[in-house]
Amino acid sequence: MSISLHAAYPQEQEALPHLTPDEVRLYRQAYNVIDWSPAEIRSRPELKNLQPGESQHDLPMILQKVGERVAVLFDKLPDTTSTEEVRFNSRFFGPQFTSGNISRRYFRYLLLVHPGQDAPVLDEYRTTLLESPGGGQVEPRGGTVGRPVDFDQLGHAPMLASRFIATVLNFHPQKQATCRFRYFGRQMLDERESVVVAFAQIPEANPEATVLRFPDKRVEPLVQGLAWFDAASYEILRIQTDLLAPRPDLGLSNVTIKIDFRPTHIGPVQLVRRDETPATFQLPTRAVVDATLFGQKFRNIHDYSDYQLFRVESRIAPSNQSVLTPAPGGGPAPSIVTPQPMEHTDPWYPVLLSMYRKSQSKGELIRNSDQEWLGSLGLTDKQLNTVREVTRRLDAELREIDAKQKTIIDAERAAHPPAPELKALHQQYDELIEREVANLKKTLGPDLTARLNIYIQAQEARAAAHHPGSSPPATLNPRMDSSHGYSSFFISVSSNDRAAIDREELDDEDGTDLRNRIRNNLGFSDEQFEPIRVTAQRLEAEQKEYFVKLMAIRDPYSAASLTSPDLKTLDQLREATIDTEISYLRRTLHPDGCARLDGYFRVHYGL
Repeated sequence: MSISLHAAYPQEQEALPHLTPDEVRLYRQAYNVIDWSPAEIRSRPELKNLQPGESQHDLPMILQKVGERVAVLFDKLPDTTSTEEVRFNSRFFGPQFTSGNISRRYFRYLLLVHPGQDAPVLDEYRTTLLESPGGGQVEPRGGTVGRPVDFDQLGHAPMLASRFIATVLNFHPQKQATCRFRYFGRQMLDERESVVVAFAQIPEANPEATVLRFPDKRVEPLVQGLAWFDAASYEILRIQTDLLAPRPDLGLSNVTIKIDFRPTHIGPVQLVRRDETPATFQLPTRAVVDATLFGQKFRNIHDYSDYQLFRVESRIAPSNQSVLTPAPGGGPAPSIVTPQPMEHTDPWYPVLLSMYRKSQSKGELIRNSDQEWLGSLGLTDKQLNTVREVTRRLDAELREIDAKQKTIIDAERAAHPPAPELKALHQQYDELIEREVANLKKTLGPDLTARLNIYIQAQEARAAAHHPGSSPPATLNPRMDSSHGYSSFFISVSSNDRAAIDREELDDEDGTDLRNRIRNNLGFSDEQFEPIRVTAQRLEAEQKEYFVKLMAIRDPYSAASLTSPDLKTLDQLREATIDTEISYLRRTLHPDGCARLDGYFRVHYGL
């Protein structure tokens, strides 16, 4: 296929339905990657050590080979599911403060491929997963194994990007006419020689749109970008996209998405691509999204793993569920539950509920740091006292409701003893910890082991002091240790390592202090602490497997407690309590005070 480097915009084609004439004009006048000078290309860090192409002579052949590979990928790609870990970071730069928030979510990500008139049509779904204490993902308990993602309930997740694999469709033979292309040259990428092709979407040509979800809008900007293809097989290795033009009307200054693709094995699929790996597809394994919206900077990192083959099984199910069932040998089956109408349209409701849930281990509903920040909002003393009065009252009321619910659940558990499998599973886990601790002691020796035991017992005592129902160790004995204490300790080591990576990848800041915090508290050297870190990393994978098995056991008291009418009554009481306090706040603060509190919620809670 021959594609002109500076292809004219096709006048006979109509613009996308969602593009206005002003938007088309904006995109057509934008300076884009196709027009970069050699100096601009050399200045780009992602093109370091690029061997520039001498001419565009090879471009038609490259696009033909790439198009054939992309067509095969989507023709043969089955419906798949994968585990998606998303790390969110938002950083707001205002005149008086800088605040960054990091959170992590796990989803079951479903990708469904349908034949289209010209090119494949892709549908995607995200269903919720829970995060285990071990840092891994587990399916929710109690009948429904996944619920559709309610974007408004994601807390510190103010932006969610999607359809990453759809960016490859810009190179599909039936879609290449929707872009302009330019061959940049060759570059080594992860020890593989690649050809680098620039592309820019044509607004009149109905290109594949990138979809960005924000709390109050869905945005489909057009993009430009770079793509790296294997120089021998022409498989996609990486795509990086940017806005075709800034969108000040939407508050979008920039959106940069970098997607890495890796060979991924999926189930028993009949595909003649490589004789040695007949079921291997080049699929996204990581996507990094950087965006600036109205001065607020966001970064999301999406990591994909555990790709599986799925088939659809239709059946009558409660709550209008349509269940997606894995092929034989696959993992747990997520479900797509038809979303029910939101009972609470007031955006403060999920914020206050989220604040309460996070406060359960941190004291009052609004933390001390938040008290100081609220004081800088410019609320009057009367308005500020109203906010504090409502949050204190709401905190007490919700805690009382939770205590009543806990009493009901405890009674149900007493009436329905856990399944015998649970006891065996707990015993296996304890034995696992004991083996790891025994091996670690041999490596550390008696002196370092004694220091470690004292540290772990001190941590247990500190935790018990915050939870009066438990008993701390009577003394700190260097010869005493417990499997529970070591288990919590290993989880803390892994959590700190993950937090350090988050800081480095999401905040572009040094994570050394987080990574070495426990080591420094112990007074260990790097060499002395290394066996602990290795043990924690090895145990983390085993803990994930344990928690997945744990959640797979459907013990009777869990389902019974969830369906108790008394619990449902208390849930309704909780909702009514929050609604009442929100109404009181809005009446008392008046529009100006409400607007200021909205700003607080927007920055700190992703409203």
